[in-house]
Amino acid sequence: MKTWKRSTLINAKHFLWSSIGITTYNWDRERISEEELKSYKQEIKVIDKLKESTVMCAKCHQRIIIDTQQPGINYCTCYSDKFNATVNQDPDGWRPYIERQDMLIWRREEPNSGGLFAYKVYGSFSDVTAEDFLQTQIDLDYRTKWDPTAREIRVIDTDPKSPKTIDNGADIIYWETIWPRLFTNRDYVFQRRWLVDKEKRLIVIISRVTEHPSAPTKPGTYRVTTYWSYMVIKSYTELHQPGIEFGLTYFDDSGVNIPSAITAWVAMSGLPDFLIRMRQASKNYQSYKRTKEDTDISNTDYVSSGDEIVYEHNVENSKTQRDKENETPKKNDEKKCDFVDEVKTLTLTETQESDPSDEDTENTENSTNEGRGLLRYFFLIK
Repeated sequence: MKTWKRSTLINAKHFLWSSIGITTYNWDRERISEEELKSYKQEIKVIDKLKESTVMCAKCHQRIIIDTQQPGINYCTCYSDKFNATVNQDPDGWRPYIERQDMLIWRREEPNSGGLFAYKVYGSFSDVTAEDFLQTQIDLDYRTKWDPTAREIRVIDTDPKSPKTIDNGADIIYWETIWPRLFTNRDYVFQRRWLVDKEKRLIVIISRVTEHPSAPTKPGTYRVTTYWSYMVIKSYTELHQPGIEFGLTYFDDSGVNIPSAITAWVAMSGLPDFLIRMRQASKNYQSYKRTKEDTDISNTDYVSSGDEIVYEHNVENSKTQRDKENETPKKNDEKKCDFVDEVKTLTLTETQESDPSDEDTENTENSTNEGRGLLRYFFLIK
């Protein structure tokens, strides 16, 4: 009943907008400001301090183990093997959570969230350029190629006062993600703005949920209404040269209770696996770009008329391409998330999605609240 009530209120708001003739987005009120973008330019330094205070030994200045040891890192030997960085917490509440090769992850319980966690990721990739890493985040067509969970993703509006260039842009994005078959698909409407600072060799991307009259809620899909993230990408040398470090901080409430067994699997396997996939997608971006350009050229016939060249599009090829695009949602529907079988194994008795407000035992409630935000991390990140 509470889910129905929430959905009714959201639909009523969209109906009210339509009934009074509000059909445009209020960019002046909702725009992510340039000042906010600039405020995150020091994020890498913030993470350096976070590493120093939570995962470095104050005595020997070597790394403290978080969950597993990684090759090529000298770990602290001042204490017994039982000493673990997860006991440390910085003044802002960030606590070390997961370590994988070239990646560190912290989490922090968000206030007034019912026990949900925000996550902070630090990565250092020597084989990826900042420009390609940026495009992997913002090229929506490419996202559907490397991310099997993206059912539908498209730009529904663009800031009229911030024309999109290679150095900045501001869009409203609609995104539907495929969830395991035990769950309803989730969709998002969020504003995303990015800025490239060539002088400081860094990139800032901010995303946060919003409402837009062109994207009302639809039956059969759960609209996520709490989401924000910011990412800072810094190049080792130049933006077009391999070598980056990045920080990603993220929170959302996907509105579903997750059993603790799935929470553990997603946290320890799903998130690092997704980051590895995103890293590989960034390495492959230039190849994808060249293939796309070759395809675009091959779909065009060149007809010479005197000194003029007339570009006549091949209608049949275009029609075939449109047909393929129209079929994409159906094909995506048939895609299985990497952990669908894992979900089935871990939830033999979990056959129904729980309402976020269901009352349960105290232990179950704590573990499921943790999972609600964490599962979204597997489908990382806007």
